[in-house]
Amino acid sequence: MLAPHSVAEEKFGARQALSFALLFLALLADGFDLQAMAFAAPGLVREWGTSRAALAPALSAGLVGVLVGAPLFGLLGDRIGRKRTIVLGSVVYGLFCLATAAAGSIEQLIVLRFLTGIGLGGVLPNVIAQTAELATGRLRPLLTALVTVGISLGGVTVGLVAAGMGDSGAWRTLFVIGGVVPLIVAGLVMALLPESRAFLAVRERVAEGGEKAAVSALFDHQYRGVTPFVWLMFAGLLMTVYLLTSWLPLVLEGSGMSARGAAVMNTILQFGGAVGGVLASLLLGRFGLKLTPFLLGTAWLTLLLLAFVPVPEVALGAILGLCGICVIGGQTAINASAGLIYPASIRARGVGSALGVGRLGSIAGPFLGAALVGLGAAGRQDLFFVPLVPIGIAFIAAVILTRRASI
Repeated sequence: MLAPHSVAEEKFGARQALSFALLFLALLADGFDLQAMAFAAPGLVREWGTSRAALAPALSAGLVGVLVGAPLFGLLGDRIGRKRTIVLGSVVYGLFCLATAAAGSIEQLIVLRFLTGIGLGGVLPNVIAQTAELATGRLRPLLTALVTVGISLGGVTVGLVAAGMGDSGAWRTLFVIGGVVPLIVAGLVMALLPESRAFLAVRERVAEGGEKAAVSALFDHQYRGVTPFVWLMFAGLLMTVYLLTSWLPLVLEGSGMSARGAAVMNTILQFGGAVGGVLASLLLGRFGLKLTPFLLGTAWLTLLLLAFVPVPEVALGAILGLCGICVIGGQTAINASAGLIYPASIRARGVGSALGVGRLGSIAGPFLGAALVGLGAAGRQDLFFVPLVPIGIAFIAAVILTRRASI
């Protein structure tokens, strides 16, 4: 069993609190833009007169970009530093998100969302690595998990903004907000965030020839039985997350719910994820990796209920909240776990590679939803039945990891 990796002990004070706030804000902006396309989709369908299924490439294009950006920027973060890479990723996706607001066709949307996704993919692994190296001792699992709640709160924020918009052209405003905020965050990070001391120490050892941080280290004798299951867990869970969050508004509208009601339901799912993220943050330090299979197993049971039991709208909202706690809260748990499993020398690329492979699942999610729409089987219960397989696989991988790694 792998032992957790430690960094030099340092009292958590005002400087670390400011750094934590900046990292949280960076992921809040990241989460807003990750979910912006799903909330913009109903407005796009109304304005452009396109079909729901035709939007699948645009829904997945950003995730394909993340697939490229996460491992690329993870490697970059381990070479030039967490701070610079967070700034670079934020600027890249902020600029392309602004350009998305001016898109006039699905083809333009696909290209711009792909380029946006490259920048988005670069932020999360480096924020997780920086946070894991920011605090020490018992605070490390708590803060590493808590900062990733920013992703879910970003999804809640974009949902609240979307729910307050009534006209068909308002979808462009989501991308304007999603572009301006990360540019502001990039400036704050550049001015106020110190570079990770653990990264600086590793860079010094590498320069002196005392440590080699090769990509192959993810598969050395310590990690060859861990990394594949980390990847499998990410792929299964992210497929579930993005299948639900990408298609829930459209499927609910197609089932007769109002646009505002559908946006509210997706916001409830995201809010549940934020609550689950906080709970995972508080419990991860105590229960370690054992928390993850508990959340994923509960998520599986929740989806099973939604798939086979017709429920009224009020009950649907309550169950979606619980589903968000377990599914998106589980994502918080696995993000933090990946950041704590690997040492500083390969931490950003370890998280980045897991996120990159995980995006294979997240890319497949929206396309699977499109296939259901094309087959005419995209009712509410169908949407919840399909994820039972990928989240079941993620649960099995998480159980195996509890026996092979620890934090």
